[in-house]
Amino acid sequence: MKINTEAIQITPLKNGRVLVGNVMTGDYLKISKAYFEVITSIINQYGELNKFLQESDEEPTIKNNLQKLYEGLVRIKCFVQENEKFIEDTKYNEIYLAVTDRCNLKCKHCCQDSGCRVHDALTTDDIKLAINYIIMLNPKGIVFTGGEPIMRKDLIELLHYARTNFKGQIILSTNTLLITEKNINSILENITGISISLDGYDQNSCDIVRGNGVFKRTIENIKLIRKKGFENISISAVYTKYMEGHENEFNELCKKYDAVPIIRNLFLNGRANINEDDLVPSDYLWHITRSREISCRHCRAGERELYISSAGEIYPCPNLQYKEFYCGNVTDPMIESSFREKKIGEIAREKMKIHRTWNQENCKNCEMGLFCQTCEAEYKMLIDNKALYQKFCETKRNYLSSLI
Repeated sequence: MKINTEAIQITPLKNGRVLVGNVMTGDYLKISKAYFEVITSIINQYGELNKFLQESDEEPTIKNNLQKLYEGLVRIKCFVQENEKFIEDTKYNEIYLAVTDRCNLKCKHCCQDSGCRVHDALTTDDIKLAINYIIMLNPKGIVFTGGEPIMRKDLIELLHYARTNFKGQIILSTNTLLITEKNINSILENITGISISLDGYDQNSCDIVRGNGVFKRTIENIKLIRKKGFENISISAVYTKYMEGHENEFNELCKKYDAVPIIRNLFLNGRANINEDDLVPSDYLWHITRSREISCRHCRAGERELYISSAGEIYPCPNLQYKEFYCGNVTDPMIESSFREKKIGEIAREKMKIHRTWNQENCKNCEMGLFCQTCEAEYKMLIDNKALYQKFCETKRNYLSSLI
């Protein structure tokens, strides 16, 4: 047996205890620091506990305590077999491919700051090359996103290329406003799902964020998509003050059109940062502190998802587009081997590891650090906003302390 250094983090607690947390599975155990150090020493020396227990003349009570604690540590995968590979081969759920940063809307909350620009950075061949790289990783799905993907005149060609060469799911993320009777069949026959941004539960809540008349036009196109017999539809809304307290109405709207409802947290990046005062709900702090289950399992961005920007830049996820998380560019010929040999996940994992909460000065000594912020993108957003971070830290620490 050996200590699972790939997944286990140790946090000192008061009263001579430590919290042993598995940041990949979310399992954890509170244990006496003295007993933990003894068990760790035994494993390092003997490789297993039973051999030590057989040779030891310790009191039966101590032996029994060691056995029970050891079993608990094995259960949370603190100790694994010498040849056991705890980090399994990466199987991506989704890889996001932003084919443009141009958009026909200028939404207040857009973290990409998309808008009406003159041209795209990537050519048709560049994007086809990116698709080839993605296929090498064999994800469950490819998400065509933007900006607004349909702004590209070659989108249908790109969707068809992906559909011809990739057997997984192909999702189009769109506001639907550029879908017409002329192009809808060509779009739908080359995708397996469509993710529609609405960001409201009625005309007022949508239009105030996305623009006048957007709600009505989007609903009309949702009806058109349904009319064509297309079934795999999701509708999303970013949680702003215009959505606050109206989740039920949003869910009912999605139910009406037989669509999967998705409510996303607000990220204060891009245009959302500029419009912060007009967007942040009064319960924003509560929403980001309590909207997730309590767990020390941290996100697997870079290993379960990847994001390729409209400039070809590779990041662990769409909300981590910062230089410290940059993993390469699909237009660089040297990047091919990282995809072919499936090393891009290792590159991303190393980038993420440096910025995990337990490696940050602000958080590494906090007893609640492993549980506090398991989404690294939210954590990055918070530490860049000192006033919000301070409020979040106090609120979340008190909340977690009462439960863990």
